[in-house]
Amino acid sequence: MHCFDMHEEFFHYLGRLQERSYWHATYGGTTFKEFPALDRCHGSNGAEFHPGDPIFEFNTVTQKANSLIGQARDAVIDGALAFGSDYILFFDDDMVFAKDAFLRLWRHQKPIIGALAFTARLPIAPVLWKFKRKWNFDKKCEDIDSQVMFDYPKDQLVQVDCIGTGVILIEMSVFKRIKKPWFFGSVGSGEDFHFCWQAGLAGIPIFCDTSVKTAHKPNGPLMWHDEDSYLNSPYSTVPR
Repeated sequence: MHCFDMHEEFFHYLGRLQERSYWHATYGGTTFKEFPALDRCHGSNGAEFHPGDPIFEFNTVTQKANSLIGQARDAVIDGALAFGSDYILFFDDDMVFAKDAFLRLWRHQKPIIGALAFTARLPIAPVLWKFKRKWNFDKKCEDIDSQVMFDYPKDQLVQVDCIGTGVILIEMSVFKRIKKPWFFGSVGSGEDFHFCWQAGLAGIPIFCDTSVKTAHKPNGPLMWHDEDSYLNSPYSTVPR
């Protein structure tokens, strides 16, 4: 229930952020210092509305249950395109993150940008990859080789070849530059690989803000998989 409770709080936060943006557009001249903090738990100023921010209007897109995550993501994107959205924020149901994650990612104004996340399975690893294009002599076509970024730069904005889509903000114009299916999973690779591969071929840069942290519910009774658990594991090559 921890993830569900956090997501419910996050939706409530987005509603209050939207209200605050409308208030500023209508009345202006306020820094909202007299208002209660939008993120009391974390005390993060990054979760607050800034006078320079636009009017935010958040909407959710729903669909029937679908066991194929790639198709589910594509269906949600179709709904967002139909609504005329500027951005889409994906966050998986087994991820937790601070409320300031949305604004911190949005303020970078990048076409594709995600938060720092880690695998649910052991061995724990960051879901950041470098791609190496190579020629597959058996298939007689270009193929992909991937390398996990075990040594990612800590607390920085970094450009990557591929990022997991557990918590990610994507500009809607991206989906007009690459062909559908946008997300397609196959044996040996997830739907995030397919999406990032297409984006790279289209020349669309992909970023991760490694200062925006998440925790991933593991597939088992162990601790949450986050940066601390990764840094304390034998697999980390990131300086503490």
